[in-house]
Amino acid sequence: SPPPGPPPLWLKTDSSSLGAGTLKDDDKVYHYYAAYLVKFIENYRVKGIEIEYLTLQNEPGHGGCGSMPCMILTPEQENRLAHHVQSELQRKNSTTKLLAYDHNFGSSNLEIALQTTTWMIL
Repeated sequence: SPPPGPPPLWLKTDSSSLGAGTLKDDDKVYHYYAAYLVKFIENYRVKGIEIEYLTLQNEPGHGGCGSMPCMILTPEQENRLAHHVQSELQRKNSTTKLLAYDHNFGSSNLEIALQTTTWMIL
């Protein structure tokens, strides 16, 4: 499935959708973004397309985004967001599953992330 893209700018620490920023440190922001992501899934379902898996961040080991639309999440932020999204998916009786640490094969900082972070697979 196509990624939903970065969140609405009012949820980010940076006022640009290009190359910077993260989610604001506020549970309401995480809740709103989780609802936004689940709405993305629901809108595809209405069109007859089931989203089987959702990743919360594409290529987290990449680092920066340059001039591309993106948002960087730390492993802790991604875990926090996963809890909110999972709650929203359950509330909507969705069967969509979440993927953690969606990164390319090959070298990345996955080993470091696995050693320093408690990851949750939902």
